[in-house]
Amino acid sequence: MNVANLELCKELYDLTGWESDHTWAANGSGLKFIVRSNDGELGHDIYRLTYAYDLGYLMRNLPTSSIIKKHNRTGFSKATGDYGAYIWKYKQEKFRVDGDTPEDAACRLAIQLAQKRDDHYKQPQGHSEHSPDEAQGEL
Repeated sequence: MNVANLELCKELYDLTGWESDHTWAANGSGLKFIVRSNDGELGHDIYRLTYAYDLGYLMRNLPTSSIIKKHNRTGFSKATGDYGAYIWKYKQEKFRVDGDTPEDAACRLAIQLAQKRDDHYKQPQGHSEHSPDEAQGEL
């Protein structure tokens, strides 16, 4: 199963609290792997790290105008990831991020949108049209 990298999954979970069907886990030797979230007890010396997000899960939770695309290498530096995630118009803004995999690109986009949402709800009282309760769930 292909999922976003562990650090991106941790960051997205901290921002959104999304609970997917898969989990990053590790054993006492530090080996990291993916398990189904509903597998119950993992066994001796195995522990859960954070939820793991596959591309399908991320796309179902991103706005419908989200695009994940493999870059045409022309015009991109080698430091740029192979994949991009884009939203051309979402709440009057444009978003673009890169990643080494489609899952990483989609996860970075979800993180960026969640951070933007959180910034919106951190505005002083009276400047937001929505209550903080509406900040939960889908981006």
